Amino acid sequence: MLVLSILLYFTVGCLCVYAFKKFQKNPIPGGFIAGCAVGSIGAWVGGLIPMGPQLAGIYVVPCIAVAAVFIFIATYVGKTIEFNRGA
Repeated sequence: MLVLSILLYFTVGCLCVYAFKKFQKNPIPGGFIAGCAVGSIGAWVGGLIPMGPQLAGIYVVPCIAVAAVFIFIATYVGKTIEFNRGA
């Protein structure tokens, strides 16, 4: 169960990063791998929210939503730090 849940979190994180890169023109700081890590952490946090359907004991809808929010926040914070560093 633990390995399956870790794989599911990583898969959700990577899919959110892929979708984010398709819809947004802003680059993700740290690249795809860093985005997957941030998305996986967001999916883990979202999996703790008991709402929606479950897959392998993990709530899927909050996983996707919170992973997308984490990726958006990481991109915004990365752009802000990069902008302040260049000024």
